[in-house]
Amino acid sequence: MPAMEITIRDFEEKDLLHLYFIDQICYPPGISYDMEAMFSFLFDPANFGMVAEEEGKIAGFVLAGLKPRGCGHIITLDIHPNFRCRGIGKTLLTKAEERLNSLGAKKVVLEVDVRNMPAISLYRKVGYKVVKRLNRYYLSRYDAYLMEKSLKK
Repeated sequence: MPAMEITIRDFEEKDLLHLYFIDQICYPPGISYDMEAMFSFLFDPANFGMVAEEEGKIAGFVLAGLKPRGCGHIITLDIHPNFRCRGIGKTLLTKAEERLNSLGAKKVVLEVDVRNMPAISLYRKVGYKVVKRLNRYYLSRYDAYLMEKSLKK
């Protein structure tokens, strides 16, 4: 069966509940965002959300924003388990980086659980480097890597 076409579009208010549920599936309690946090990230004017869809179904999304001094931040990248290993995460990440670059970001940072090897592998493949280990970052128990990538103008 041929792969369906994935389309990338900007977040719309009607997506909020779907994105929340995908985040709950992708991350364990305490690491996944609660509804209030999702709402505040998505409706903060410094941030944006991009959604990957296949035949009207949301396959995944990225939340990103511009921090002070020209630094982009990938807040979260979530791909529904039924849609993984198809390049959707890489596509969303690339589109978010392009948007951040157009907004003036010189570099992008993100945090990732040191145990999340698939995500770390993806980030390394697209040019992110570990710059620091953040001790007890998640739930005051699990370490994260702070990863960074320079953007080209």
